[in-house]
Amino acid sequence: MFSTISKTLLRRTIVTYRPKPGRSAVGVRKESSNDKVMLEPNVFGQWRSLHVSNRFCQEKVSTSFIVQDEDEFNEKVIEASIPIIVDFHAEWCGPCKILGPRLENAVDKQEGKVTLAKVDVDDLGLVAMTYKVRAVPTVMLFKKGEVVNKFEGNIEDKDLDDFITEAVK
Repeated sequence: MFSTISKTLLRRTIVTYRPKPGRSAVGVRKESSNDKVMLEPNVFGQWRSLHVSNRFCQEKVSTSFIVQDEDEFNEKVIEASIPIIVDFHAEWCGPCKILGPRLENAVDKQEGKVTLAKVDVDDLGLVAMTYKVRAVPTVMLFKKGEVVNKFEGNIEDKDLDDFITEAVK
């Protein structure tokens, strides 16, 4: 019946199914207590509705956030009670686009023992200068408001796993 049930970071559930060969419909719903999903019209303009049990749609808890300003950096990184990994990146940076998803996946595997904060150096240059970020990507591990480890550039998966493991110790 289902070909795909998946989740996105925006707390939305995407359900794809194939009612008949050659046709498909995609529906999006925001998380709620209601199990019913109303699908968008398919290419033939037909509306389909589909019932999905909540046991198949488990909500994913986000373990990362984007830092918007200096005050939020101080509140969520410096004053945090759990270890925070800060990813200093830029939108135009190629290696950042490669490292970012790998870092998110590694942090997600830790199930809330560590959090990832993303800082765009173009938007928060003062924060980047305060921590002497000279290249992007630069990743720093903060514990109790202090930098305890860091690396610059893209690193191997084993080294990334070791960095994350140190964070949760």
